[in-house]
Amino acid sequence: MCNGLEKLRKIKVAFFLNDFKDWSGGLNYYKNLLLAIIENKDLNIEPIVFISSDTDIKIFKGYPSEVIHKIRMLSRWNWLWIVDKLYNKFFNHAVIKDYLLKKYKIDIVSHVVIDHKVSIPQIAWIPDFQHKYLPEMFSENEIEQRDRCFTLLANKCKLIILSSYCAQRDFIKFYSSNTLTGVLQFVVDIENNNIVDVKVLQKKYGIIGKFFYMPNQYWKHKNHIIVLQALNILKKIGKDILVVSTGSTYDYRNKTHFAKIEEYMNKHKLKDNYMILGKVPYSDVQVLAKYCISFINPSLFEGWSTTVEEAKAMNKKIVLSDISVHREQAPEYGIFFDSANAEQLAEILWNVWCSDDCPPSANIQKLNKANKRRFAIQYRKILEKAIEK
Repeated sequence: MCNGLEKLRKIKVAFFLNDFKDWSGGLNYYKNLLLAIIENKDLNIEPIVFISSDTDIKIFKGYPSEVIHKIRMLSRWNWLWIVDKLYNKFFNHAVIKDYLLKKYKIDIVSHVVIDHKVSIPQIAWIPDFQHKYLPEMFSENEIEQRDRCFTLLANKCKLIILSSYCAQRDFIKFYSSNTLTGVLQFVVDIENNNIVDVKVLQKKYGIIGKFFYMPNQYWKHKNHIIVLQALNILKKIGKDILVVSTGSTYDYRNKTHFAKIEEYMNKHKLKDNYMILGKVPYSDVQVLAKYCISFINPSLFEGWSTTVEEAKAMNKKIVLSDISVHREQAPEYGIFFDSANAEQLAEILWNVWCSDDCPPSANIQKLNKANKRRFAIQYRKILEKAIEK
């Protein structure tokens, strides 16, 4: 397969996407998947992305524009949308969706969120089962909703995509041992040719000298607090280092979380050691990634960590929590620590800070291309599995 000796039959796959208001990771996930598909044309996958005509197209900046179709019928509160919602509710049949699938001659619908009945196979993606391991991070209502949704998807969809073998084991354990599954370990897209000089960091953000980089949004389970605690330990003994943080500061489940982070910073006078940039353009993320001495990911739980994949793609060191999915991702230059042990993290950060050892230089573009091809090939196999069974 995929060796150029045989031509694969075309698979037309549809995605119905929303605006991902508070989930930049999801936005990047779909972009990377679509780019990998399009760059590997010999796999003969034709993606079609349906969005409503009232969706802000700016949200999808960087997406391949040729695959995006704005559909008026999907816009909220027009009469067709209302009729469709009512029909879904009483007959569990997505009339508008089915109409579009037939019109565009779609073979399969990918990454559905809710399985409404249509005439072709549908597959879903479940990123993780965090609520089973960290229920304190969720309300009772949200736990019930997630369980209900995942059970429905397990019972109704042709196949469930999981981002790791850890998540696949969890799905089988908690929901279904009979449902078809496929593991799709996503990768990130590194636009190495567009990474500008380090002077951008100095001029735009005032970052001078070396720094650690932590690109995790401020959801409570991302465990930023352990990094602040480690910085405080180091500061007390006269060891100053710098951690630069990017990502949304809003946690919809824990709305006071970021305020507590700021409170801790102010109390221990860590503003010279911990820089919060908030949401920044992805082009700036790549500049930060290139010039940092190491990534940090202290997360308590992941489905498949984008931060770890970025470190791998950039051939960088990463200091990361010792959780099972991070072990599965197996970064070559990873240094693991106990996610509850600030003293251990402080020691590791200081050792990395003082070290002159750097990973050998690599052809980032070539590595990135190979990673995306692997990603696209595995996705093709999943589509075939769902269609043929």
